[in-house]
Amino acid sequence: MNIKIFVLALLMLVIISCKVGAQTVIYGNVGVENVNISVRNSTVGTSSDANGDYTLRLSGLSGAMQLHYSCIGYVDTIVSLSSRQMLHDSIRISFVMRKQNYSLEEVGILAKRNTRFEGDRHFIMDFEIYDGVIGILETNHNRQRFRIILADEDLIGFDTIIISSGITPTGLLRDCLGNCQMTTADSVYEINLAKPHKVIAVSRKEYNKVMLGCQFVTDQHIYIKEESMMGYYISFYRIDRFSKKPQALFVSNASDNRRLYLEEMEFDQTHSVAHSAPPGVHSRYIKKHWYRPSNAQLVLADNTLIYFDHTEGNIRQYTMGLQKIDSCAIDYPFTEGWKPLFYQDLKLNRFYTVINNQLFEIDVKTGKVYAKTSLNSNIFKKIAIYNQHLFVLRRLTDSSGALKTYIERREI
Repeated sequence: MNIKIFVLALLMLVIISCKVGAQTVIYGNVGVENVNISVRNSTVGTSSDANGDYTLRLSGLSGAMQLHYSCIGYVDTIVSLSSRQMLHDSIRISFVMRKQNYSLEEVGILAKRNTRFEGDRHFIMDFEIYDGVIGILETNHNRQRFRIILADEDLIGFDTIIISSGITPTGLLRDCLGNCQMTTADSVYEINLAKPHKVIAVSRKEYNKVMLGCQFVTDQHIYIKEESMMGYYISFYRIDRFSKKPQALFVSNASDNRRLYLEEMEFDQTHSVAHSAPPGVHSRYIKKHWYRPSNAQLVLADNTLIYFDHTEGNIRQYTMGLQKIDSCAIDYPFTEGWKPLFYQDLKLNRFYTVINNQLFEIDVKTGKVYAKTSLNSNIFKKIAIYNQHLFVLRRLTDSSGALKTYIERREI
C-alpha cells in the first residue's frame, strides 16, 4: 500500500512539474463591463468587456491562488482556485456581480451625482431622454463639428457619438418606439445608442409621412394624433397592426375658438387697430392666450389610456379595449397663465403642466394640480421629466457676452 501511495505521489509531482511554465486560461462572464479581475498578491490581471466577458491568461503561475473581482458600485468577489484546479488548461468562472447597496450615510456616493451638465467649450443644442439614457446634442461654437454625448440619469457622460462631417443637426427626437432620432433640415437619422452606433438615414419628408403624429405603439395598435384647422381640430385614432384597419377614438373640436380668432384678426385689420407690439406678435398672443387650440393629449400609462380633453375640460381613463374606467373634471385654469404644455414622466407615469411659469403635477384621478417647482421662462430652452427629476436646458449670456449652455437637474 505504501508503494502505491509513493507511486501516486510521484506521478502527481511529475504532472505538476510538467505544468510549470505552461499556461492556464481563465475565462467567463461577470455580467458587467469594466470589472477588474486580478490574481491576488501579483501584478497579473485583466478587465471585462462591454458584454461582461473576460479572458485571463496565467503564464508561469501554478499552485493554489485567489482571483479578485472588483468594480465601482459592486461588491468585491474573491474566487479561490486549488492546486488541482490549476492543472487544467482552461477554467470557466461565470457569475453576475452583485450591486453594492449604499446607505444614506454614504455621502461620498451621493456627492458623485451631478446636478448640472455644462457645455464647456461646446454649445448644447438639444437633449432627449431614452429610457434612462440622456442624449445631449452638442456643437463647437463655429457650428462645424457635432457630437452626441450619452449620459446617465445623474448627468455623468459615458459615451460619445461623433457626427460625420457634412451633416448639420438641428435637434433630437424620441419617436413613438422610444428610438433616438436626430433631425437635419432635410433628413432624419435614427441612431442606435448601443454599440455599435449604427445610423439609418431617411428624408424628412418620408419620415413625416410615416411617423408624424404617431403617439405610441402597443403590441396590437399604433396610436396616431392628427391636427387640422390650425390645431383647433384634433382627432385620435389607432390602426390595428395586423388587420391594418383604423379605429376612431376621440375628437377635440375647438373650431369655435378658431372662428373667433379669425374674426378678431379681421377686425384688427379692418379698423387699423394700433398695437405697441411688432407685427405678428399680437396675432400670436391672441391665438395662444385668448382663443388657444385645445391641446388634447392621449397617453399610455400601465396599460391604461388616459385622455386629456381640454376642450370639454375633463380627464378620462379607458382600458385598452376602450371600456371607461374613470373620469374627472380638470381643475387647473384655462387662463392666460396656463401654457398648453404637457409633460409625462415615462418611468413613473406621472403628468405635469405649466401655469404662470410654475410646474404643476396633475392628479389624473381628481383633476387637481399641485405646485412642484418654479421655472424661469426667459432662460430655459427645453424641459423634460424622468424618474421624478426635472431636466432643464438653459442658455445664458455671461458678463463677457459669451453664450453659456448647461442642463440642470433637480428633484421634483
